[in-house]
Amino acid sequence: MPEDRIPVPTPTNSAPSSSLAKDVSGISLSGPEKESHAAYTVWGKDSDGIFEGSRRHNEFLAFRTCLVNSWPGLYIQPILPKKMTGNKDDTFVEDRLIFLVMFMKSMAKY
Repeated sequence: MPEDRIPVPTPTNSAPSSSLAKDVSGISLSGPEKESHAAYTVWGKDSDGIFEGSRRHNEFLAFRTCLVNSWPGLYIQPILPKKMTGNKDDTFVEDRLIFLVMFMKSMAKY
């Protein structure tokens, strides 16, 4: 993955080390974990403490759709749509992660 597209900060102790892990204002993403489906690990720290969870791409899409419907007129960062063929291609997987990182970074502002 070209490192000039998104700056990669130094990993913290709370975040697993991964070449695809990206720190996003207290929220980090890594993945996808390739099992029967692609799942991204989301972890971070907020006022309630440290959290970690695994989310599929369609859950990010559903969350974004909910935000767009709830806040018409507000710009919500796009993420790549589902792709039926070529969705396991390394370039597509890296691009999808980049869009998810930008989406989560934009949500962290609110």
